Amino acid sequence: MILTGVFISIFIILVFYLYKLYQKQKLLSEHNAILIQEQNHRVKNNLQIISSLLSLQSNQLSDSKAKQAIDESQLRIEAMAVLHRQLYDTKELDKIDMELFIHNLSDMIFDSYGIEEVELEYHINIRPLKAEKAVFLGLMINELISNACKHAFAEHPAPVLSIDLSEKNHQITMRIKDNGLKSVSFQKKESFGMKLINMMVNQLDGHLSYEFNNGSTFTFKIA
Repeated sequence: MILTGVFISIFIILVFYLYKLYQKQKLLSEHNAILIQEQNHRVKNNLQIISSLLSLQSNQLSDSKAKQAIDESQLRIEAMAVLHRQLYDTKELDKIDMELFIHNLSDMIFDSYGIEEVELEYHINIRPLKAEKAVFLGLMINELISNACKHAFAEHPAPVLSIDLSEKNHQITMRIKDNGLKSVSFQKKESFGMKLINMMVNQLDGHLSYEFNNGSTFTFKIA
């Protein structure tokens, strides 16, 4: 009877201790979640401030090439802002729903270039990605859609853009295709846009391939 009472007492104390530990860990997790959300909110706001400053600077420039460089940099900042806005609005800590992200990102880019009559084809079949990987993919998408808007879709009677993103055997494949008549930026391999794309592909230990057949097709394979 005495031993049973001792064991019961020890068991109750252990359960109480584990419960208190669980409560402490829960409060800590909630606190960390709040901190991460606040961080995403601040990053989003800071990116919007930077974008506004670049827009003001662009309006003061008379040199067309300098203005274009500023406008393109602003668009890259906006691409990152779209990601952090999604993180904050959806209350996700560090995972990105790629279908929602790509839709919002492409809409933002086409609005920036004032292009409305584009047939868009999306084939997104992938789990939510870590934010750091998603932002690299987002920047690559930004460069290629921007390139299509400037060159492939210039005076095109029926522009079409397709974005495929899938994952199989832990390998991510992203394919972006337009139906343009030319792809000037890819021919200029020393352009800043292509340097940026190659840098991000290397950062992700990926592989980039390109072909031109009734339009440009860029294919990225990322482990």
